[in-house]
Amino acid sequence: MTGRSCPECGAANRHAALTCRLCGAALSAAAEQRPGVRRKLLRRTDFAAAARANRAATTRLILILLAIGGVLGYVIGWNLELFLADEAWGRDSIWFLSEWGVWGSLLLLGASLLWTVISLRLGDRIVLRMTGAREVSREQEPLLRNVVDEMAIAAGIPAPRVFVIETEAMNAFATGLSIQRSAVAVTRGLLDELSRDELQGVIGHEVGHIVNLDMRYATAVSTLVGLIALVADSAWRVVYLGGRGAGRRRMPRSGGRGGGFVVNHIPRPLGLGREKPRESSPGES
Repeated sequence: MTGRSCPECGAANRHAALTCRLCGAALSAAAEQRPGVRRKLLRRTDFAAAARANRAATTRLILILLAIGGVLGYVIGWNLELFLADEAWGRDSIWFLSEWGVWGSLLLLGASLLWTVISLRLGDRIVLRMTGAREVSREQEPLLRNVVDEMAIAAGIPAPRVFVIETEAMNAFATGLSIQRSAVAVTRGLLDELSRDELQGVIGHEVGHIVNLDMRYATAVSTLVGLIALVADSAWRVVYLGGRGAGRRRMPRSGGRGGGFVVNHIPRPLGLGREKPRESSPGES
């Protein structure tokens, strides 16, 4: 199946694509009339529409991560109760409402809420600290500060804080949870290699991310992903150690094929697999 070229930039796209993968332009007049494509095209030129879309995307991200935290907390608590609690071993089935799971869900949901608040208040500082960025004054980097001020005036926003990362790599990014609390960071390699006009283009691009709140979503993602990694590592350790501690305990009856599948298959990738008891030979006492 042959692809199709973008009428604006000429980039090759999949035959079934509606917008260009490179510049975002509509690939046909029919595609341009679709409501979803029209909204996407509007966000290319309307900063207010792009900002609304990014606010909604940030809210969806937070709600999804909170839901994941609640479900994961319940699964961890359910596993621990199933393998460690004395009451669980007398049950006829593993399908029961786990009190440990409810508490685990509430605990992890509370931790997720706390980390979300931290991300929304301190996310920009976390990102800048992770990259080793250093804030610079007008006296230290007059050219960079002048270019940032120019682009901020052109965009009609307060001048963001300016940071420099001491590395030879050429890169730049914008961060912050709002226009008033935004920051632009550039690397030393970029400052050394680019002319003023080229630097102006890079800073203009980053200021565009601030105006349409792309950086709000990116900052939330970068900080909340750390929570996902922390929870995943903690869950593996808790469930693995819990499974080892209960390695010689008898499993509750499954009460059906579904329960038997969970007992026999799900605990194994979680590190809860049971060793088969070794049978004594007739010659052993």
